[in-house]
Order: sequence, then C-alpha cells, then structure tokens
Amino acid sequence: MQRPRGALPPAFMNTNRSDESMRVVWALVGISLVMALAACGQQENYRIGFIGGLSGRYQDLGTAGRDGAQLAIEMRNASGGIDGRRVELVARDDEQDATRARRALDDLIAARVAAVVGPMTSSMAVALVPRLQQTGMLMMGVHTTTTDLSGRDDLFFRVIDDTNRYASEVARFHYQQRNVRHVAIVYDLANVDYSGNWVADYKRTFEALGGEVVRMINFDSHYERSYDQMANTLLDVRPDMIVVVANAVDTAELAGKIRSRNEYVQLAGCGWANTQRLLENGGRLLDGLLLEEYVDLEDFSDDYQRFREAFLTRFKHEPGYGAAMAFEAANVIMDALAYDLDPENLKRSLLKLQTFRGVQGKIRFDDFGDVQRQVFFAEVRDGRFVRLR
Repeated sequence: MQRPRGALPPAFMNTNRSDESMRVVWALVGISLVMALAACGQQENYRIGFIGGLSGRYQDLGTAGRDGAQLAIEMRNASGGIDGRRVELVARDDEQDATRARRALDDLIAARVAAVVGPMTSSMAVALVPRLQQTGMLMMGVHTTTTDLSGRDDLFFRVIDDTNRYASEVARFHYQQRNVRHVAIVYDLANVDYSGNWVADYKRTFEALGGEVVRMINFDSHYERSYDQMANTLLDVRPDMIVVVANAVDTAELAGKIRSRNEYVQLAGCGWANTQRLLENGGRLLDGLLLEEYVDLEDFSDDYQRFREAFLTRFKHEPGYGAAMAFEAANVIMDALAYDLDPENLKRSLLKLQTFRGVQGKIRFDDFGDVQRQVFFAEVRDGRFVRLR
C-alpha cells in the first residue's frame, strides 16, 4: 500500500516512543548549545610579562620590579580586572645577560602576553628593542635611562627619564651644593648602556661648570672583583669626591674599601645603586654617600601613601624606586588595555591617551614614548636613605 503524498515515513511518525526519543535528542542539542555559548563567554585572561634580573647580584632591583608589577595586577583584579577579565603576571629572569634576556622575551611572546614590563636595566633594553620591532611586542621599561633609546619611534616606552637629565642634575648638585671641583669616577661595564651614558652626561655638565674629572676607570661586575686595586687607583689622584656608577652590591663593596682607606673623601653613587641591598651590604661605612633618587620615598601625598601601604602590607617591607616605577608601568599598560581591549593597538592607545596617573603625579608620554621626571637627592645616614631638601 502506497503512503499518501505528504505523509511522514514510519521513522518520523508521531508515536509515544518517538516523542521520548526526540525529547532526549533536543535536550542534548540544548545542552551542547549552552556549553558552546558559555565557552564563548569565558574570555581568556590577559597576561602581562615581566623581565628583570631575578638572581645574582642584580636581583634586588629585578625582584622589586616584579613585586611592584604584581601588586598593580592584584589591585586591578580586586577592582574587577579589565572589562571583567583577570590579569596574570608572567615573570622571567634575564640574569643581566643579553642572550638570556632575548630568550626570556621569546618565552613571553610564546606565552601570548599583551605587553612586557621591564627590563630593569638599560643594557637589557638595548638588547631587546630590535626583537620588539620584529615581533610587534610592546615593552614598558622601568630603570632604563640610556639616551641610546631616546627619541625613537619604536615599541619601547618607559616611565623614567634618561641619563641626560639625571646625571646632569647630579653633576650640578655636586658642584654647586657640595663644592666639589675634582672628581674620580668608576663605572660598571655590565650595564654600559646606562653607566657609559651616565658618565658622559655627568662629565660634560661637570666640566662645563668648571670642574675636572681627574680619573676615570671601569670594571665589569660579571668578572672582576679587584676592589682594593680600584680603591687605591681612585684615591691616588686625591679627588674631592669619588663617584661610583654601579649596582648596589658593587657600590657597597667599593665604598667600603675607599672609606676604610680615607674617611674624608666625599662619596657618591647613582640611582642604579639606590636599593635596600646597598644599605644591607654597606653598613656604617656608607654614611655620607650621596645618591640621586627617581622617586621621593618621603612623599606624603595620598597616591604615594596608598601605594606604599599596599606594598608594605603585601610584601612586609618598604618599597624602593624599582617597585614604585614597575607598579606605574604595569598600571599604564592596564589603563591602555582598558581603553582598547586589543593588545595589538597598545601603542596607538598609549599615544592617544598620552597622560597617565602615577604614584607621584602624572606620567606624560611624548610621541616617542619618553617621559620627563623630577630628580631627587638622598644621603645615607645611620643606615637609611635621608631625602635632601
């Protein structure tokens, strides 16, 4: 018998059994659709990378930077993240070595970070900038003051001024405020893109004022440890002041050797050495050591005190400039991502927004991602940094 035209075949006839089967099928389809939609709604977390020296004699600055960035991210997540998405920090150790730094950057790119906070030194930044251009990754430098990266249209931004400002201000302070006329300088080649720039800018300004650099020597902290010989060489020319341009560990060692031989010569360090580790390693022999500061650690403004108290609660010790500026760098990146959620548009967002809130006033980028910051001065007294006003 033929089926009437338009009649359903037996497999689709409306029986109780087929109704039950269809309900199961449609239930499964519904569950699948809900799961698919939920998966679409679960957006991936943002990842922000960090590169700095997290081991060896450079770890004080690197660890401070990592902790500052971590605090910024934790505070952002506590307030809802970025468009409801959480932010994660992915940290890598560059060991103050260019090859390892490039490897660390490649690891972060593979981890699909939106941008990188760091590095913490100029030589690592110089090593990494060409790789940024090749990969399209944006980097927000912290203690990266080399003039070699100033005024360049690239993917390297920074929240710190360059040595042309800092070292020149230090030279003026030494000459005008401390009546220094004859200076001997020792600087570390392990971060020569910073130390070399710093010394050149200091020397140019100091000599223009009428001072004289009577001796200048260098060493490489990766290899050399001849502190006694260096101290003797510097003191032989009987300078008014000896300026050490090195990390905290080597500055403490050299200052100790110099002071044990001559208790009257004035001593000065640089911003790179301005960390708690300097005080821990140097002890009483550092009393009177002058340093530049990138952040006013005695600032009582609401913004700085909120940051300071949050850092102290989280990490159980006072923040230094590395932590404060990495905190700012991470927040600048997250503010730009909040403005445009696509990490590929970060550079455009940064230049469009241009001005960001820092822990001590506004951070304003020029067209090349450079900023201008105030210079502060401190002196070591009784095992602590005392701001000079």
